[in-house]
Amino acid sequence: MTGCSKGIGKAIAVAFAKEGTNVVICGRGEEALKEAAAEIEKLGGNVLAVQADLTKQSDVEHLVSSAIDRFKSIDILVNNAGIASGFDDFETLDIEAWQHIFDVNVFGTVRVTKAVIPFYEKSRIWTHH
Repeated sequence: MTGCSKGIGKAIAVAFAKEGTNVVICGRGEEALKEAAAEIEKLGGNVLAVQADLTKQSDVEHLVSSAIDRFKSIDILVNNAGIASGFDDFETLDIEAWQHIFDVNVFGTVRVTKAVIPFYEKSRIWTHH
């Protein structure tokens, strides 16, 4: 799961863990990520926390390979990471800020999904018709 160190993503991760699902969580903030992992572990969840910046392909590859190394498969992907800084001041938000927002919110989702698909195929969950 991406974007799981706080808020909605953390709540989703906790809910999955309560159901007995192995959970991989990622986020950019190391401290918040550690706190979320500790909370999940306290509930008896099996969690792997990976610090990752979804704008960096190498971080995405590390995230996915870490998940496979630990749990041997990926059955569910929740793309929750996103940023919304600057939306309150649309007219002054520069193009670089917009590019960063799209890089995280859109292309981050694309990067993670593309990295996970081969593992869905290996587990026969993802099928081509």
